[in-house]
Amino acid sequence: QKSQKKSYSSDLYKEVSEMPYCLPDGESVNDYVKTVVKYLDNNPKSLKERGVTVVYKAFRKYYPCY
Repeated sequence: QKSQKKSYSSDLYKEVSEMPYCLPDGESVNDYVKTVVKYLDNNPKSLKERGVTVVYKAFRKYYPCY
């Protein structure tokens, strides 16, 4: 059972590391929440995904590093 936890953690780390984003200076937590809500409004199927996945996808879409 420990190996399952390790595998889950490894998978989550891999998923997060493959979704880079760059948060801009001066944004508030409310701004970030609005960004995630906007993402969900435009991607309603994501409502079924894990919260952490939705946040990373939203940040990647609206705060890219380029």
